[in-house]
Amino acid sequence: MQSWIAKRTAAWFSGQLHTVVTIDRVSIRFLDRVELKGLYIEDQHHDTLLYAGSLVVSVKDIRRSDKNLDLNKITLSDTRFCLVRYKGE
Repeated sequence: MQSWIAKRTAAWFSGQLHTVVTIDRVSIRFLDRVELKGLYIEDQHHDTLLYAGSLVVSVKDIRRSDKNLDLNKITLSDTRFCLVRYKGE
């Protein structure tokens, strides 16, 4: 079952990417580490673009003045990435 924050995060990404995004669980460790568990992103043809059992983002710096986020490291585990170039696109 998705948590409230996971649903809200997935909804935001879905809106930004104009495709289906689901996240099972979000874990935040005091602004320096965010983990998304069960991340799924569809491509524009409703096929799997990315599935990650775990995506961990290590945050280096957050600058609210210019809305900038510097990342230190991104780690993907149990990942499947399928990039397809469709004819005419």
